[in-house]
Amino acid sequence: MGKTAGSFSFKPNHSLLRALDGSIEKGIVLAAEHILGESNKAVPIEEGTLQASGTVAYDAKNRRAAISYDTPYAIVQHEDMSLRHDKGREAKFLENAMNSERETAAKIIANTIKSASKSASSSQSRMTRKLGKML
Repeated sequence: MGKTAGSFSFKPNHSLLRALDGSIEKGIVLAAEHILGESNKAVPIEEGTLQASGTVAYDAKNRRAAISYDTPYAIVQHEDMSLRHDKGREAKFLENAMNSERETAAKIIANTIKSASKSASSSQSRMTRKLGKML
């Protein structure tokens, strides 16, 4: 039996909670990877080293992702607005991608969670129907 408070009873659906927890991580990572992909479209390219260093890291404890570029000159290329770049390439490549893709990232996260929720709910319903037939 679930936890009771007054006349309200809460019986957690552990399979749904596990699916949602995994989908939150998946959604955040997919959203961050999307932003990284958009950023890579504008990252300055000479040899491709900066672009290839782009990565997404997920922090499970705080449920957040970090997008970064790991070269000695990444910060200079990102921040120095006076540098000249090839057409379509620019400073502020990551910041601009984060700002322009904010809504898309939110939708990716929401859709991933929604999809997992529907999947877990339908799985729970099938299990309940099977159990009902057995009784």
